[in-house]
Amino acid sequence: MPNKFLWILDNGHGKNTPGKRSPKLPDGKQLMEYEFNRAIVNKIITRLKVLKISHYNLVPELTDIALETRVARANTKLTPLQKIYVSVHGNAASDTWHDANGIETFYYTGSTKSSRLARAFQNRLITEVGWRDRGVKEANFYVIQYTKMPAILT
Repeated sequence: MPNKFLWILDNGHGKNTPGKRSPKLPDGKQLMEYEFNRAIVNKIITRLKVLKISHYNLVPELTDIALETRVARANTKLTPLQKIYVSVHGNAASDTWHDANGIETFYYTGSTKSSRLARAFQNRLITEVGWRDRGVKEANFYVIQYTKMPAILT
């Protein structure tokens, strides 16, 4: 079956984003969100390669790339395929551990195609990973608002 979509994968924050880390672990280390996001995106890329699904790693750099640049890269990526934009994040809620956990997926307010994409991703993620379902939500995050394709942030 030929590819229908190009998955544009955005791994969220870069190495120099302030904050964006777990509370300290017992050994004193912290999990940095940029490392987590890149590990997830790399796992997705590995799986997409096995399935022979077209993909594009939007931000291979470790440093922060401006939101405007991310959107411009996605919007100007030439392909005969339909594009979908998937931004991966590992949100932290505070400097201490608490019960905020699970998976949530955001789409741009009022976007029907992005809403369908978000629901499909969220359902599959919850089924596959088994984590708490925090739901599908509307938001006006820059990268899902200004991309010219169905876009989610999860």
